Amino acid sequence: MKKLVLLLSVFIFMGCSSDDDNTSSTSDEPQAAVNFQVTNNESISYNIIGEGASEGVNPELTLIRGMTYTFSVNAQGHPFFINITQGTSTDNAYNEGVTNNGAQNGTITFVVSMNAPDTLFYNCQFHP
Repeated sequence: MKKLVLLLSVFIFMGCSSDDDNTSSTSDEPQAAVNFQVTNNESISYNIIGEGASEGVNPELTLIRGMTYTFSVNAQGHPFFINITQGTSTDNAYNEGVTNNGAQNGTITFVVSMNAPDTLFYNCQFHP
């Protein structure tokens, strides 16, 4: 399933909690963006590499509210959309905080708002 999971806690990432580091993320300094490299595997799947991505094709991505993510997309003919529901078309695109949603080649930037849904999806505009 092509899914983005949004988390509330800054101490949870990739499904693991970390209490080894007693520091907190209360600094007013902006955090660096996390980058995902996105390519397509014909019309079958996306390959996504980056911090917070599970292994394999169409991986589940774990994102944290308040963070900025960039998706460097190289998938000609397979527009990469962040959606509210899973499925093709642009009707369910989630655009709050998203710049360049639907890019085939280029960068999509997603600044995850604190009121973003708990689960979002990524899909090709044309292929399920």
